[in-house]
Amino acid sequence: MILVFGGAFNPPTKAHKTIFETLMSRYQPSLFIFLPVGSAYPKPELIDFKHRKAMLEILTNHVPSVLVSDIEQHPPFKGSVSALDHFKIQYNEPVKFVLGLDNLLDLPNWIEYERLLKENQFIAIDRNGSAKDKILKHYPLYQDHFDVVSLDISTASSLFRKDPVRYQDMIEPKVLDYIYKHHLYGV
Repeated sequence: MILVFGGAFNPPTKAHKTIFETLMSRYQPSLFIFLPVGSAYPKPELIDFKHRKAMLEILTNHVPSVLVSDIEQHPPFKGSVSALDHFKIQYNEPVKFVLGLDNLLDLPNWIEYERLLKENQFIAIDRNGSAKDKILKHYPLYQDHFDVVSLDISTASSLFRKDPVRYQDMIEPKVLDYIYKHHLYGV
C-alpha cells in the first residue's frame, strides 16, 4: 500500500512529521508520498514550490521509502484525483490519500471530487474528535472509504506564517535553519 499525503506544507511543521511517523508505523506502507500543491495553486502566502519540496525532504531526512512528488508543479494541474490515478498506475498498488479535517470539509470544491470520493480510500487526520461525525454528515455514501486517525496536534503552519519568531518551536530545527538561510516567511 502507498500513502499519499497532500497539502501546501507551507511550511512543513512538526505536526506534519508526527502525522508521517504515525502513519508509517501504523500502516507500514511500501511508499509514503508527500504531494505538495504546485506554486500555481491559488493560496495566499504560498511560497515557491522548490522551497516547500526542499523543506519536506529535510523533514523526512531523505528516508528511502519517502518521495516528495512534484507532479502538481507541472501544468496543467488536473487535481488530486489525477495525481492519485497516476500513482495507482505507476506503482500498481492500492493508494490511501491522507488529509486533515480542513481539507476533508473542503472536498466538494476539489476537481472531480465525486470521482475522488468514489474511487479512492482516505485517512482522515482528526485533531479534535469530530472527523467521524463530519464524514457521516457530509459523505454518508462513502463513510467506508475513510480511516480516521486521531492525533493530539496543536501545531499549524498558519500560526508560524503569522509570527515566525513566536512559533518557531513548531518547526523542526533543520527546517527552521533552511527558512532562515533562504529568508522565507519574512525572517
